[in-house]
Amino acid sequence: MQRGRFLDAISWYAACIGSWMLTMLTAPGLTLVFLGVVVGLGIAFVWMLWEIERMSKPQRNGDRFG
Repeated sequence: MQRGRFLDAISWYAACIGSWMLTMLTAPGLTLVFLGVVVGLGIAFVWMLWEIERMSKPQRNGDRFG
């Protein structure tokens, strides 16, 4: 039971720090955070499509001349 309380305290502390950091940001700071999230999601989406395309192609044999 003690471990559960410890993890609850850590998650509460992390949530307080996270909310404090977001409330202390100015408009340019929030713009940069938003840009970072959008760019990160865009990269993840392109990477996902690239992996899907790569998996859908048939595997080619690299030994053509042997």
